[in-house]
This record gives sequence, C-alpha cells and structure tokens, in this order.
Amino acid sequence: MTANQSLLGAVCKTLLPDNCDQQVQLRNLIDLLVTAFYKKAVTDPFLKYQFQKIHDFDDHFDRILLFWKLHLLRPNEDEMEKIRVQKIGSNLIALHRELNIKSGELGRWLLLFRQTIEDYAEKNSLNEEEIVMLVNWQQKLDHFETHFKALLFVAPA
Repeated sequence: MTANQSLLGAVCKTLLPDNCDQQVQLRNLIDLLVTAFYKKAVTDPFLKYQFQKIHDFDDHFDRILLFWKLHLLRPNEDEMEKIRVQKIGSNLIALHRELNIKSGELGRWLLLFRQTIEDYAEKNSLNEEEIVMLVNWQQKLDHFETHFKALLFVAPA
C-alpha cells in the first residue's frame, strides 16, 4: 500500500465511518463495481489508450473510489468539498480536457459503467439500501454525462 492509498483510506474512513454494517456493505459494493468497471474499461478497444495516458493508475483508481464514495454515501457537505478539492482535484473538467476525450469515448465509458451496474443488479439479490444507492448512482452518471458534455465539448469561440 502506498502512502497516498493509506492517506485516502484514512480520509474515507474519517468521512464515512464504518460504524454500521450497512455503510461497510455499501462501501464494499462501490469497491466491487468500480473495480469491475475498470477491468472492462482499461481493456476496451475504444478506451484503453486513454487509460494508458495516466502515469500513476493506482493513484487514479484510489481517487475514483474516493470520488464515488463521497458522492454516493453522502458525508457532510463541507467536509466532502474540502476532501474532494484536496484529494480528487478541484477541476475535473480541466483534468479530463487534457486527455482530449472524444464524445464517443465518453459515451462508451458511460455505457460500460451503466452496464456494470445493471449486470450486478440483475445477478444479485439486493437489499433496499443497495437498490437506492444503485439508482442514485445511475442518476449521478446521468448528471455526469450532461455536465461533461456541456463543459468538456465546448465549441471554440
């Protein structure tokens, strides 16, 4: 485990304490689904070259896990913003703009992510909290899509 992984883990546990089995179960589900998605994405013929541009993929992956845990498990909003800026990055659009992502690549990324969530939901017996979180995750992906399309693919003036 790297120092950054340890720090991100500590931040996550501070904001999202595992004082109940439900929180632990939801955090584990996020880990499982993000891992399953990235296994697909990094080998996908249309997307893998984008991931090869990332110099420290382990650090990137840890930040993505933290990003989804912060957005799906709803810690205190002030704390969430502080940690998001310090550990994830203050401007996700600028970071992704540097990758020169194409609209079709964003669409493919979203398709694979949605399929990963849907496949899990179809193959597993879910409790009420998991269902709520997965529905919320799909809504977050819809928001992400709208937000990224509007800001990432801005036509030059």
